Amino acid sequence: MLLPRIISAIVMALLFIYAVFMLEAGGFQIAIGVVVLLAGWEWARLSGITRQLGRIAFAGLVGTLCFGAAIFDLQRELLWLAPVLWLMALSWVIRYPAEKLWQSRFARIVFGLIVLVTTWSAMVVLRDSNEFLIWLFVLMGLIWGADSGAYFSGKAFGKRKLAPKVSPGKSWEGVLGGLVVTQVGIAFFAY
Repeated sequence: MLLPRIISAIVMALLFIYAVFMLEAGGFQIAIGVVVLLAGWEWARLSGITRQLGRIAFAGLVGTLCFGAAIFDLQRELLWLAPVLWLMALSWVIRYPAEKLWQSRFARIVFGLIVLVTTWSAMVVLRDSNEFLIWLFVLMGLIWGADSGAYFSGKAFGKRKLAPKVSPGKSWEGVLGGLVVTQVGIAFFAY
């Protein structure tokens, strides 16, 4: 399981580095848009949309919303949805499986639209900032560090389950490992 993860991470990292360094702002928006469209295709499947046409329509709706946000320059405004979204997600995960909202395909679809469009918006806003490269690599380093720290510490020390009904393989020890790695990374970045 580790080798495919490493190979995919290397391939995605190379494509991402190419997009960051070789593409202008418009090209970067399109590249991130393609990634979000692919994520939309997958989100549709996870939401229970089984027909190909439905998955294409969902991905198309995601693309249309991103395009509309670009045309009307709404990327920054859309970011105000993100904190609300993550608080909702936290509430749903904590109350899973008792939370009935997740059983609604419509709710999963709406949630996916918001997640994907705000993700695209966040990357576009980040790309437009003067310190884009610094913040981008801090962000990616934190994500990769948290993921790797959680994975390896969870594998080595994981005993107490974090949320067995949501993701049985996750442990509190993994959470702690991810937090330690991110804190070390932030301390390193601060100096």
